[in-house]
Amino acid sequence: MDYKLATFADLNKIVDFHLENFEGYYLTNLGKDVLNKYYYFFLNNKKNKFFLVKDGEEIVGLALFVEDFEEQINVFYKNNFLLLSKNILKKFVLLNKPVISGTLSRVISTVKSDSNIYDMPRMSLLSLAIDKKNRSQGIGKSLIDFSEVYLNDLGYKSYYLSVLNTNFRGINFYKRLGFKPIKTDNNLVYFEKSIMEGPLDDRQVNA
Repeated sequence: MDYKLATFADLNKIVDFHLENFEGYYLTNLGKDVLNKYYYFFLNNKKNKFFLVKDGEEIVGLALFVEDFEEQINVFYKNNFLLLSKNILKKFVLLNKPVISGTLSRVISTVKSDSNIYDMPRMSLLSLAIDKKNRSQGIGKSLIDFSEVYLNDLGYKSYYLSVLNTNFRGINFYKRLGFKPIKTDNNLVYFEKSIMEGPLDDRQVNA
């Protein structure tokens, strides 16, 4: 297994990987054209760090870390407003449940005042996934370890992520890796993790 930073040359395979491994998700249901814009946008910002696990030319796993997520996602929505509006409208007409519920959730979170305020780290883990046929082999932990060594070298000391409160497998996975719950918001649980220090060889990264 090869652990590396993603490049624009990986974009098409990243989109295909997303379609295969994020079934039922909001962005998946918005279509391949939206996914291309989405991943290109985050790849194009040097603040972000996009890590891949590859077996030859095939992507086995990915971890996308985004700095100042709220700021960046607002720019993405603004830059792609027409495309997003067109695709969302189509899915509403077709009564696509993931898009309807996802859009309503985003509208509610925008207008809702959050009384559970927490000073979040600047870096967030936006996406983490391992290919279905390669799960339960320790690759997810290895990818997190590899990413943290890289981020630590850049001066990051912690990061956060959010996960659906019904995703018990994901919640248990993050807890085993040392993530600490910090707040809840609507149907999401937020976790924070301090980045361990030390050379990569001491972190037992196993492919």
